[in-house]
Amino acid sequence: MDHDKRLFKQSLIATLTAMYVGASGVAIAEPGVKQVSGTSFYEPTFTAEDIAVVQEQRERYLSGDIFIGQPGVTNKIINARSPEQIFQPEQGVSGKRHYIVQLDDEPLATYNGSINGLASTNAPKNRSIMAKGRVNVNSPAAMEYKDYLITQQDQFVNQVRSIGASVNVEQRYTLANNAMLVEMTQEDAILMANQPGVKRITPNRIFELRTDRGPEFIGAEAAWTDTSAPNGVGAKGEGMVVGIIDTGINTDHVAFASDEQYSQSNPFGSGVFVGDCVDSPELCNDKLIGVRSYPEITDVYSAPEFQQYSWQTKQIRPANGEDYNGHGSHTASTVAGNAIDNVPLQTFSGEEMSDGVELPFTFAKTSGVAPRAHIISYQVCWPGGQGDPYAGCPESALLSAFEDAIADGVDTINFSIGGAESFPWEDPMELAFLSAREAGISVAAAAGNSGPNFWSADNTSPWVTTVGATKHDRVLDAGKTSISAFEGDAPSWRIPRSPIEGKGFTDEISGEFVLASSFDDPEPNDEYSPYSCNVPFPADTFTADQVVVCERGDIARVDKAKNVAAGGAGGIVLVNTDYSQPTVADQFVIPGLNVASSNKYKLENWIKNSTSGTARATINVATNEYYLDDSLANNLAPFSSMGPSRTHNTLVPDLVAPGVDIYAANADDQPFTNYPAASDWRFMSGTSMAAPHVTGAMTLLSQLHPDWTPAEIQSALMLTAGDVWLNNGYQSVEPHFNFMAGAGSINVERANMTGLIMDETIDNYLDANPNNGGFDNWLNVPSMVEMECESTCTWMRTVKATKDGSWTVTGVGKEEGVEISVSPTNFSLKAGETQAIVIKASLPGVLEHKVNPGEPGALWNAEVNNFTLFNGQVVLTEDNGNAPDVHMPVVAANVVDQLPVSHNIDITRNQGSDTLIVNTDNYTEVTPRFYGLVKPDAYAMDLQVVGTRITNSNIEKGWDIRAIEVPEGTKRLMVEVQSATVDDEFVKNNPRYAKATPFIALGYDNNDNQSFVPTEEQMAEGADMRMEYHDEIICLSSSEAETNYCNLVNPKPGTYWVATIAATGPWGEEIAVETGIAMLSETSDNGHLTITAPESHDGNGNYPLTINWDIPEAMEGDKYYGGFDLGNIPGAEGTLGFTSLNINRIGDAVSWEVSQDKAKSMDVLDITMKVKPNLESDDRDYNFAITLPEGMRLATDTINANNPAITEAIEATETGFVLSGTQLSTRDVMRDYIMTTNLTDEMCHTPLIDEYSDGGYTDLHGEFGIQPNADWMVGDSNSYYDVPIDWLFWNQDASFKVYNQNNGGFMRMHPVGAMQFNQSYWIMNLHRGPGFLFESLAPFWRGSFTMDYLRNPDSPRGLTIASQYAEERPDLGDLLYLEFDNVTDKYTADEFDFQMILRSGFDDREGKHEIIYAYDNLGADLAKGVVMVEGFDSTFSSNAGPKNGYLYEVLGFDNLDEVLVDDLVVCFDYVGPEQSEIEVSFKVAVQPEATGQDLVINFDYDLQGQDSVAHTHNVAVSTNIKIAEINDMMVDENARIDGIEVFYIDGNKVPNTIEVTGEGISAEVDGDMFNLIPNADFHGETLVTVTVRDIEHAGDAASTSFMLTVISDGIEKGCTDSNANNFDSNANEDDGSCEYPEPPGQEKKKSGGAMYWMLLILAGALVRRRVR
Repeated sequence: MDHDKRLFKQSLIATLTAMYVGASGVAIAEPGVKQVSGTSFYEPTFTAEDIAVVQEQRERYLSGDIFIGQPGVTNKIINARSPEQIFQPEQGVSGKRHYIVQLDDEPLATYNGSINGLASTNAPKNRSIMAKGRVNVNSPAAMEYKDYLITQQDQFVNQVRSIGASVNVEQRYTLANNAMLVEMTQEDAILMANQPGVKRITPNRIFELRTDRGPEFIGAEAAWTDTSAPNGVGAKGEGMVVGIIDTGINTDHVAFASDEQYSQSNPFGSGVFVGDCVDSPELCNDKLIGVRSYPEITDVYSAPEFQQYSWQTKQIRPANGEDYNGHGSHTASTVAGNAIDNVPLQTFSGEEMSDGVELPFTFAKTSGVAPRAHIISYQVCWPGGQGDPYAGCPESALLSAFEDAIADGVDTINFSIGGAESFPWEDPMELAFLSAREAGISVAAAAGNSGPNFWSADNTSPWVTTVGATKHDRVLDAGKTSISAFEGDAPSWRIPRSPIEGKGFTDEISGEFVLASSFDDPEPNDEYSPYSCNVPFPADTFTADQVVVCERGDIARVDKAKNVAAGGAGGIVLVNTDYSQPTVADQFVIPGLNVASSNKYKLENWIKNSTSGTARATINVATNEYYLDDSLANNLAPFSSMGPSRTHNTLVPDLVAPGVDIYAANADDQPFTNYPAASDWRFMSGTSMAAPHVTGAMTLLSQLHPDWTPAEIQSALMLTAGDVWLNNGYQSVEPHFNFMAGAGSINVERANMTGLIMDETIDNYLDANPNNGGFDNWLNVPSMVEMECESTCTWMRTVKATKDGSWTVTGVGKEEGVEISVSPTNFSLKAGETQAIVIKASLPGVLEHKVNPGEPGALWNAEVNNFTLFNGQVVLTEDNGNAPDVHMPVVAANVVDQLPVSHNIDITRNQGSDTLIVNTDNYTEVTPRFYGLVKPDAYAMDLQVVGTRITNSNIEKGWDIRAIEVPEGTKRLMVEVQSATVDDEFVKNNPRYAKATPFIALGYDNNDNQSFVPTEEQMAEGADMRMEYHDEIICLSSSEAETNYCNLVNPKPGTYWVATIAATGPWGEEIAVETGIAMLSETSDNGHLTITAPESHDGNGNYPLTINWDIPEAMEGDKYYGGFDLGNIPGAEGTLGFTSLNINRIGDAVSWEVSQDKAKSMDVLDITMKVKPNLESDDRDYNFAITLPEGMRLATDTINANNPAITEAIEATETGFVLSGTQLSTRDVMRDYIMTTNLTDEMCHTPLIDEYSDGGYTDLHGEFGIQPNADWMVGDSNSYYDVPIDWLFWNQDASFKVYNQNNGGFMRMHPVGAMQFNQSYWIMNLHRGPGFLFESLAPFWRGSFTMDYLRNPDSPRGLTIASQYAEERPDLGDLLYLEFDNVTDKYTADEFDFQMILRSGFDDREGKHEIIYAYDNLGADLAKGVVMVEGFDSTFSSNAGPKNGYLYEVLGFDNLDEVLVDDLVVCFDYVGPEQSEIEVSFKVAVQPEATGQDLVINFDYDLQGQDSVAHTHNVAVSTNIKIAEINDMMVDENARIDGIEVFYIDGNKVPNTIEVTGEGISAEVDGDMFNLIPNADFHGETLVTVTVRDIEHAGDAASTSFMLTVISDGIEKGCTDSNANNFDSNANEDDGSCEYPEPPGQEKKKSGGAMYWMLLILAGALVRRRVR
């Protein structure tokens, strides 16, 4: 083994030692390892003292308008319905049931004549006062079409029966619905759904019922008089017919009595009635002109539940539409009840038949909204209520009622019934509403009583008016009373000092107050105490002078008074037992009242501490108050159901009306309920009570404006609706969303006077089906809703003038950043003219930031303004004041989901791509725009951790606040913490759990002070810093676990302040922070981004969108911010959304390393090539080639790869290798340990150390003689030891990471059998499964284990640590053995042996498991304990745990006797995204011929998605020869130097030559000596180089140089004749070399001396001789 390389060197040991020096400055001993003799194992040498020092150190730190399609073109059916859409089977349903079967043909009410030969039967489009447009069900066309429908129904039924379905048609519908009530099984329904002609099959549902001053409050009384009527004639409903679809009607009630005027206005004629009244005319009169009932309802009157004996079938009430519930009578009288003076306030006695108990108060008047209208009642609901056997309203009866109501020609229908919302275009009940509207009938329906929950409204179709409930301003505080004049001999502080208020219609009584609990229990055998007063007291228990205090509950309140009166008492006080119980005014048989629970102990302490007979007081006579309170008017009722619709884009509710404490008619006979409340009058609350107000209003408007359609009547009410308020407990505010209260509270007077109305056709309603190619938000309704408005959305609405006028149109956004624009903004109309208005909503840009999750499953990221509802309204004002203002509410949900809001890409190369799967609307040509990429402008700061409180002191120390200018046209603003570091040991040791994460706050500077901190002048004017902070802040990124940022798309231009806040981290510590700011303008595209996508997309299904980047200058650690948007076509850019891009350069995808850049002959170099795991979205092809130069040789048998498949793919020769293939994307591979055992997997075994190893438990002592060596590992659940992981492996490259996740480099070792990789605390004597230690290995964790230490030849005890090293055993790898011998249960004394074998790093090769547990000598009591591996691979929050949850494998928990046996081996093989990593290493040898050369290794590769890359690495190969320096020399001109010796050494034995070179010299070489001879007559300086060269490899050479100075002798030969061409002014002796100009015509003469010099030059100047 190469100890210098694999084990810590001395310098590294010194470094490690310095890391663990304690505060005292005392260093621990030098740890190390030693080899176990005769084995390949090594064991550690660190001691208990070493561990203690480390432990102490660690303990110290534990403290654009958009039109989709063509506007104005009718939407037609484009989607055929599948059987699954027609009928949805239910789980667990068996036997026959009733179903509503809808067929394709239109019902009679909406049939428009589209079938050849069958004339239209729908209502005329215009109505006049002379002849109402109604569906004439008796016309020849109607009768013919009805016969056609019935024939079609019969044919359909026969077809279904022919394929084996057993169906029984019980009822047919042809008027409002083309449908049948069919009894069949669910299997029959499935067969039916597969037949042509069927539209929808749904179960016959059971719907629920929904429930003085109302008419006056909603402005109806103004419509009764001539002052508000355009034609000068008031309206109270005369001649109008109201349909009440409900529980029936109290036929003899005074509210429905007739008079002579009714006889004259009865549309059927005086004394002519419909329904049950044909056979029983006594039920009707000329006011109540029809009572209809249905057998589904009346058949239950003989149900077994209502019989005295089970065998009886007596019909206890006649089978007619009499109301036995009260709900129908109440709604009927609210709509159209007679105006009645002096109506008594009543309560009920609890008897099933009663005219009510009158209380001492009288209402001056009660009236329906349309008091002179006629009524037809349709009884569709059973008479029971909640808890009764027959309650609710079967759908079959409801459909029948609509058929009859249309045939009866009613003007309006009240529908105070509901269920769960369903899709209107397919639901038979909702389609019945549409048929009614087609027939010219206005329908008001209750929204439901499921508030204050959103998405709770019912009856949501756009062709019905859905009504929510408000309170009105009437306050009736009746039965106000109190107890006063307290006496007694109790201590004064026990006697109540002030009156106790209560409720009760009582006379005055004074007397002794006693507690019922002080008397004998009148019925000791029941479960009640005497305090309950639930049974009568015996006579003479009390005296007539005594007032008895009883507890409320269990039975009727008035019965408790009867029970104490039976005992002789003169009065009663009924005390509430719960604070939530309201006080109620009852009329008891004796004087008395009901008081709140808060008074219970006051009364008890007073009475108990007074002697008998002395606790006296007075119950005062009751008073009644009736007054009006404006602050209560139009407050939204908490129970009122709210929108938005779950299925379509229309506003629900449409309107609200009074629905709280409405006093109206009741049923005086209620035999079918367990809780009768029979009376003539009663209070009820609910949207059931609100809807009748709207029905009455519609009735009046239908009478006043007979030419208005139902849609126009609805629009008049909505356009002129008033404000609604939401009482939050301390103030009234506007409702947060328009779908809470719709268009507002109705006002009949304003609706009657409206200058604008809106209409819509039945065809458009039908064509708007969003599931059939329609656009529901195209409907011309007086509201605008878009639940998927991506940044902007547009509507068009058309108004019609009822009178001449000029109008100004304005748009108002409710929330900050919401803009509602309109076009035109002004127009003028004559009565009857129309004007189209285009409305556009522009919503705030999406803002992203981090949040701190409060619990597991909570959000970690926030997207402000996305999936967010915004509100506004369009207001139209008549310029001359000739009509009331009208308004249309706007609701737009910003839903940015076609493209992701943001996308993060970690890149490992400067060119690449990442593919998203998206689903956008259609586009004809992919049209992207790009923004960026840009690097942030970063700035650094040092902050002190100060927490989250906003104080001047904290801001000074822990906040950095600076202003930035965001220019107009900025597409994106990004502020992000780039880095944050803190010098804290705990943070270093727990990098995944403790970190500094500064917050980022971003605010808009509203007052130009560059911050939220007021200036001194502003402070003097009363400015408040915290208030300004909250007013200006728009983003607070507050994660304590992740990097904080604020990302704002389309920011508002202006001045912002950015605050970096040291809110988290070690308190008071200093954090070095760098924050970056990036802004992207509309013109910031710098060419770094492109997109690849299909050329076009039809809007259906997902498609790949590939983001390509090219950032040549990117370096590791760089961050880039950018974005892109997509459009449908050039000219429509950005219509499909915008995505913010965050790109982080985290390293190089491909890297290589050569171990040396200098070498000598025969050196062996290590070359490693690594390719990071492919965490990009797509697979990528690669080709890698390493080419060696001449002089290097690759040892092919040394090639090693991390994966056998890679090894096989390598093509290698001695001159290099090539590797080609495809690197699969493993981004989506989940981290996991594949757990197997040796019982089922032959590859699961312990490492085979030698020929004796069998793969079972490795007994280090028994097999290899290694005794326990961790003398420090002793103790119990209270002990633990933090040990550096590299100490355990004793390998400078070693690491062990659970699920391959970083840790602090320590293992916390617990003697109870768990190894933890953090410093979190847990009560270790309570062993638990995953989630308590966070990251741990538990080979056998039992809370009662203890460990001690004993080196013993027979039975050693304790922990043995041993290691194997890959350099010695490449077949095994770097392994750590931890063997636990004789771990003892301190309660049972049982002993257990187990071991854990860990691999450094991870290995993809088969059988190379990362974790192995093995067991032996298992004690008897084995069950208790846990065996597991746990960890996580995502960010950790102290509140929420890991962001993506825990990862774990559990072999057993407290069932270990079922899973553990001796010699069991459990293997954990890691898999994860890292498995696509490529690593190849090999060795190359430097050849002798390369000696002295510079060798160049070439690495060329292609990685799909980027340009080819070429790398080189130079290796300078040194020579074997070293030569000594030669000193500089001097010599006289024409002299020589002899005997110069060359000193050198040679690393090999090959002979060398000596070479001497230089200008103006020659040399004579003899062996290691040479003679140096300057050239004749040469003088001056020349550099002489002496080289020693290997005769075999010429490159193996070494040289040295010295300066030779030749001293001149004073004679300078040359041409001394100045007339010569070559005259030399320096020459003092002519040498015959002069040259002269030639005379004309003669040849040039040459000096003979030139030949001499030429011969001299040609003479050998370089002398070379072999030397040895």
